Amino acid sequence: MKKSILFILFLFLVSCFSTRKHKEYVNDFNTLTKEEYFDKYYTLDISQKEYYTNIKINAAYILFRPNDSFQIYVFSDDGYVYSSILLRGDDLNKLSNIKLYGARIFSISNKTIKLEKVVSNPEGVFSYIEEGIIKKDTIFITKAYPSKNNKKTTKLSDKLILAPHIKVYKFGDYFVAN
Repeated sequence: MKKSILFILFLFLVSCFSTRKHKEYVNDFNTLTKEEYFDKYYTLDISQKEYYTNIKINAAYILFRPNDSFQIYVFSDDGYVYSSILLRGDDLNKLSNIKLYGARIFSISNKTIKLEKVVSNPEGVFSYIEEGIIKKDTIFITKAYPSKNNKKTTKLSDKLILAPHIKVYKFGDYFVAN
């Protein structure tokens, strides 16, 4: 009985800690400037831009997802990756003002690209890196891992394909795809 009460108390304390971390993250997301948020949560260096010529900057890429769906990605000149919500496959040829939000950053070294996003869940707040290679107009994402522990690698086989028929326009803190 005593062990069960201690176990329940332990679970309660863990959930309170993770909830506090999540609330702090949400507050930071809503109040910090882009630069302050970047410094606090991201680990990649986006200041080196000499390899940006290996991809099309401010152009649409498509990532096809299961169940006949896709997302639009844009790699911007400020080092952020803007993406859409999940869209239905039959919407591909009739896009109309799809909003893309900056939710990741990217870093390129030669033909290797890394995308980093911040994840908040009941376990806490951490950043997650997806890594791949660039070949012509396609980016092959091959693995993903937590930024603090690249030994916990997950294999991926995602392809981001350049979509020159989709036009993107920047408006303040987001892009719009047509």
